[in-house]
Amino acid sequence: AALALTLALERTGKNAQVLCPTAPSVSFGNLIGIQNVKRNRGGGSTNGGLIISLPYRQGAIEKISYDIIGDRINLTVVPGEAGLGFTTDDITYQTPQKGEDLIFVIGQALEPHSLEANGMVPVVNIDYNSANTRYGTVALVDEGSSSHSEIVAQLLRELGLPIDADVAQNLLAGIVDGTENF
Repeated sequence: AALALTLALERTGKNAQVLCPTAPSVSFGNLIGIQNVKRNRGGGSTNGGLIISLPYRQGAIEKISYDIIGDRINLTVVPGEAGLGFTTDDITYQTPQKGEDLIFVIGQALEPHSLEANGMVPVVNIDYNSANTRYGTVALVDEGSSSHSEIVAQLLRELGLPIDADVAQNLLAGIVDGTENF
């Protein structure tokens, strides 16, 4: 559903991005645009800086220092008494950039904690789960729908957004998955 929506928005010249906190599994390899799913926001210009995010618990880090060697800067994280307790897979980064104009949240019954400091950016909440708390500026929660893709297909039609072969393939894959092969 998210990839179909993103493709349709891109077809109209919009800049859209799919974020997912976990890497997509191999079972999603047939989806158009799956290679563009990001685990964190960023990937644009670093003119706004760079944020490197490490998991932290009290006593895990004694200090963070840096050394410049040639044209490289090396950050050193010195473990504290409790030990670091994370691996390189747990480290994320992002490049601050112009904020979003609109956020679509698909399939999250409870408001994601990352939206708490969202400010004034409108949020469209798309779901078919009856447990959805109907947060957001617009809540498109349809308990009678078979899948998130069914709701997105209706939204694309109502907004007059293009549904080409790639968008349709992703929507169909979502409906097939959501209905367990109809």
